[in-house]
Amino acid sequence: MEAFVATTTELLRQFTHGQQRQHHDGDNADSPETADYQAFLATQPPLFEPTEEPLDADAWIRIIESKFSVLSLPCLEENKAKYSAQQL
Repeated sequence: MEAFVATTTELLRQFTHGQQRQHHDGDNADSPETADYQAFLATQPPLFEPTEEPLDADAWIRIIESKFSVLSLPCLEENKAKYSAQQL
């Protein structure tokens, strides 16, 4: 179980780090509108269910990433982890 938690944590860290890098590469002086929590919830994201299978965690991460990609407005990188955990 510890290995599963470590793997999931590392995947989330890599996801967040990669998204932050993309965000900083595209910074500009204007601050555009961003997606809020309600917009993210409207995509009906699944809650993470603890599992022994790392592939289940990987599938959840891919689904969450796809939910962010369908938002009409970009989501702030610092909000993605909070929104994904659905704990505000």
